[in-house]
Amino acid sequence: MLLQKKGSSNVSLSSAKNKQEFWFVFLIFGITIGISRMIDENASLIALSNSDSTQKSKRFFQVTEVIGAFTTGVFISMFRYNFSPYVLLVLNSFLFVCAQVLMFFISMSGLAHFVATSLSAYVAGAIFVLVGVIAHEDYGTNNLHKILGFQMTGAAIGIFVFDFLIFD
Repeated sequence: MLLQKKGSSNVSLSSAKNKQEFWFVFLIFGITIGISRMIDENASLIALSNSDSTQKSKRFFQVTEVIGAFTTGVFISMFRYNFSPYVLLVLNSFLFVCAQVLMFFISMSGLAHFVATSLSAYVAGAIFVLVGVIAHEDYGTNNLHKILGFQMTGAAIGIFVFDFLIFD
């Protein structure tokens, strides 16, 4: 299932909500964007109040996020027919879990903080591209705006849960 290309049928939002893949992407998107925003917005607390490190970390996060989106788009364009975007979604989810494991070690190593921030930012940028590609390939173009709007709501819920409720 992950390696086959699905046909672009035009699916309504209500029909899309009945599919497991729709909720899988919604959940992954919400968790990834929520935790990434939490890392970016609370960099001063995570970096143990080192303001110079915080500003560099925020700038680096933004640049790495753009690099993640760009390289994912290029990779999908080059290898579109070889595998499904779900493969990249699972790979990015694995990288994100690795970044979260590294967050346990940031008090011991500045390198762990740098790598964890880099991976989180890369995956946050990449997942925006992947959600659009998955929505387009799985559900077609007629209701793409509704499906993407619903998926973006998952990101907003993730930001609310992880940044405002859990971190504060």
